[in-house]
Amino acid sequence: MYRDLAWREQAKADIPIHRPDAYEKALRLRETTRLLPILMVTALTDVDSRVRAFESGVDDVVSKPFHHRELVVRIQSALTRKHAIDQKVRDLQR
Repeated sequence: MYRDLAWREQAKADIPIHRPDAYEKALRLRETTRLLPILMVTALTDVDSRVRAFESGVDDVVSKPFHHRELVVRIQSALTRKHAIDQKVRDLQR
């Protein structure tokens, strides 16, 4: 179930984080998709890069190399939170 949903309900982008505009792209993506989880995968592991990614609106940062199972669980977790928020929004609209 989550595997099919993950590709439609989560923003994923292969943006080289070392490029100056990588964070700006994440910020623009966040501005247009407020409720869509954004996961950034990066080779950088320094704290400043990770903090800057979060400040740009990214919901989660995964450093390379990573294990496939970890990535799947992180996506599932993000989608679980998104679905809970979606349900609360639907309840409020009634």
